[in-house]
Amino acid sequence: MRPDVSTSKHIIDLGKHLVDLAVMRRDWSMVLGNLTKITGMQSEEERSLQTYAKIVQGIALMNMEKFSDAARSFLQIDIGKEVKDGVESNNIASPNDVAVYGGLLALA
Repeated sequence: MRPDVSTSKHIIDLGKHLVDLAVMRRDWSMVLGNLTKITGMQSEEERSLQTYAKIVQGIALMNMEKFSDAARSFLQIDIGKEVKDGVESNNIASPNDVAVYGGLLALA
């Protein structure tokens, strides 16, 4: 990715930052591309990274009008368990947002 990023934690942190930037820019294909890069990394943060990736992937797919894929992405998240573990994804969507998006998309 970048020449100054060497460890897997640095790559994941940079990837999350790029995903957050792409969400702010509403560049949904860039969001999905950067998610692919960081979800391929194996690390000790894998559980929280998977939750973060599913939330952001669901939002990106929803904005790209791929509603069935977005619903699957949201429904794969066990948000109750992740809230107890302290997953930091509230800057993207709160647990309530995830539940509402998942429920509405499942009905669509």
